[in-house]
Amino acid sequence: MFSLILGIIIALAALIFAFQNNDLIEVGFLVWQINSSVALVIIAGILAGFLVGFLLMTGMLIKSSNKVRALKKRVERAERDNNSIIYETEGLGEEGETLISKKNHLDAE
Repeated sequence: MFSLILGIIIALAALIFAFQNNDLIEVGFLVWQINSSVALVIIAGILAGFLVGFLLMTGMLIKSSNKVRALKKRVERAERDNNSIIYETEGLGEEGETLISKKNHLDAE
């Protein structure tokens, strides 16, 4: 509900801005020349900025997601190795119990 109200407020502000800044200006970029209102030029610039920011953020999120996936695999592998070491040391008697207590002590740190 809050985002809907915020969207309506922003839309109203954009309409007021557009009505107050309807003078025509000429915008040149390389070989292109465009005649448009000041409001449309500013709004187009803002939208272009949002688009660039969104694309950059998407790339960073994908990279972070891949890193998290790789770290989860490392944790799973370490847990499997840890469990297999415990299983192997259970049959060693007192020596195995010593190794398990050392492992538990290291886990606690």
